[in-house]
Amino acid sequence: MSDLAFITLICGALVFVWSAGMALWPRGTAAWVGAFPRHVWAGRILAAVDILWSAWLLLQMRFAWVDAHHILVYAAVPVAYVLVILFVDDLLASRALGGFLLLAPLPILESAFVHPSVSRLIMTSFAYLLVIFGIVLVWSPFKWRQWTERWINQAPIVRAVGIVGLIIGADMLLLGWRVY
Repeated sequence: MSDLAFITLICGALVFVWSAGMALWPRGTAAWVGAFPRHVWAGRILAAVDILWSAWLLLQMRFAWVDAHHILVYAAVPVAYVLVILFVDDLLASRALGGFLLLAPLPILESAFVHPSVSRLIMTSFAYLLVIFGIVLVWSPFKWRQWTERWINQAPIVRAVGIVGLIIGADMLLLGWRVY
């Protein structure tokens, strides 16, 4: 199994499970989506994941200054986390999700770059959609509510979006299982 197949299966499973929740429990999903931007612990956990992942990537890049002062990177991680918790607490969950969506495409793009199949461009496009969505959420986290408030409280629309997501997730699972 190639790296792209593994990553595609993970992405497809996540899309499929999230969409199944939307299709089966539209009202519960609406409540969760409405409360997410201001959820304190979701924001703190995602911020911790973002900061740890960013520090790990920084240490892997082999910059001369970072190699010479890698102890400072280790010391900066808890300081950065505390500063984020203290000063960027408003809509932190949306911002941190945006940061995660900026970091998550890296393994997708790295594995798609070396794969010989032309269908790798499907996952490359998916990765760039995640980047765009992540940039918007980091830049203006209030967009989460603007994007969702029109349709999330209407159960038939949530169910239809969930069904479309189920199809996309199943296609990604099939792509990872059979093509890559």
